[in-house]
Amino acid sequence: MWMFLKEYGYTSSDYRKSVEYYLEEKNYKYAKEYVDIALSFFPDSENVKILKESAYAKYEEEQRYAELLTKIGTCIETKDYAGIVDLSLTDAYKEINEMISYGGKFLYLPEGRTEGKGVGIYSIEGCGCVQFYYGDIKDGKREGNGTWVHVKCDENSLLVNCYEG
Repeated sequence: MWMFLKEYGYTSSDYRKSVEYYLEEKNYKYAKEYVDIALSFFPDSENVKILKESAYAKYEEEQRYAELLTKIGTCIETKDYAGIVDLSLTDAYKEINEMISYGGKFLYLPEGRTEGKGVGIYSIEGCGCVQFYYGDIKDGKREGNGTWVHVKCDENSLLVNCYEG
């Protein structure tokens, strides 16, 4: 099939546009695949080489956090809030938290999808707390039903609030 695309006039610029589209859609698996395909046809193309590093880095980042975020989703679904606290002590969680510190967010959907059940982690500036979301996501945003878990750790205490709907 891919040879078919080259034979019918697909250029390295066309592949670059595809890679950019998948990166924008946060479908890093397909972005990486398109980079690989494009480089097999156009190994010297600067159009594609420019995006290779970004596509690979985003894909690897997603894979690194996928296991943790899947576990967080399972903990929320099963109401195992102590499990969330345990997971928040892992290195992968600390990396995500560092990335989203000061009011950021991190959303995850398995297999690079933009719709379906997913997990979100939100850091609230000045709060000293983290919020987790598990539920419906559409177009890369929370939409529909889901569960929020608000975790705040103080010196010797832990506060967990849960909201569903």
